[in-house]
Amino acid sequence: MTMDWIKKNPAQLTLAIAAFLGISATAMLWMKVSDFDSNFSASRGGSVSSAKVEKLNTQTLDAARTSLDATLAWPAVKKDDPRLFISKPYVAIDGKLEQLRGKTFHPPVPNDWLEKHGLNVMSANVLNDDPSQKGFTVLEDWLGLDARAHLDMNGQPIIGPDGKPLPDDSTDPKDPNQHPPYHIKLELSKVDFVPFRLIMKSWDGPAKPARPADITVQINTKDLRDRSQYVTVGNDILGTKFKVESFQHKEVPGPDGTTVDVSEATLLDKETQDKIVLPLKKEVNSPDSYATFRYKWVKPGGAKTAGFTKRRGYTFTLEPEKDKTYKVLKIRANEADIELPDGTKKTLTLTP
Repeated sequence: MTMDWIKKNPAQLTLAIAAFLGISATAMLWMKVSDFDSNFSASRGGSVSSAKVEKLNTQTLDAARTSLDATLAWPAVKKDDPRLFISKPYVAIDGKLEQLRGKTFHPPVPNDWLEKHGLNVMSANVLNDDPSQKGFTVLEDWLGLDARAHLDMNGQPIIGPDGKPLPDDSTDPKDPNQHPPYHIKLELSKVDFVPFRLIMKSWDGPAKPARPADITVQINTKDLRDRSQYVTVGNDILGTKFKVESFQHKEVPGPDGTTVDVSEATLLDKETQDKIVLPLKKEVNSPDSYATFRYKWVKPGGAKTAGFTKRRGYTFTLEPEKDKTYKVLKIRANEADIELPDGTKKTLTLTP
């Protein structure tokens, strides 16, 4: 009867088998889930290892976080580094674009030196600028402590008297504490000679004396208020600081075929050791003459310094170094020698 029912109802049989299998699968799944919870609980409540856990090294992570939190700043641009988003400057020379480096647009100062100090190479007036407002131009800073160029127009070293290249003693044009010495701004603008009061009117003795004392010279004052003095060589001229040091007999051909006496007496200033040559019957200038100076240093925002006149042997100072003393040593037709504060001598040439 069962077989007859199966034959007559195959669909119902299939459905019954499927339902049984589904119920069986559900029961097995439930049993496995129950076992998992029991096993997990057992393992979770088991013994804990006593091994020491090392501290995690987070130094790298901390540094990375700090760098991310920091404000972004572009690094400083160095001399040879390419500038960010800016091309290195080029200039057209004979139709070709060339870099400024290695060229000299403002002789004798090389472009490299100007760029090194952050100056505008393309400015036509760059050598006359004073970027630090210290009273010295860019050119004067480049010429340096000795106010002399150490490179020629081709950028090659200039050889000094000792056979060695002149030193690069340039000063930083942007550093107010670096500058050339102030005396480089001093110029000789005028020379005023004082006529020498003494004149040799005549001499007496052999043309070729055996000894200096055999010669006697006649000395007069120019203003003729004093009487003539007849002084032998080697003796003092009374009432003066001079003595007759030597005598030289000289003759030159005259216009009429005769000879002209052009003998000379040399006087020595016993105080200064200066020597003065007195040609026969001719006036000369005194070494005690006057020099007028022009000081071109100007304090930023200040007024120009007025020129000043000094007699030979006198001292003076220059702004702003009032504690340093200069001295006028000698005055000649177109030159004057001065003594610098360190004791060295500097010759100034007349620049009207």
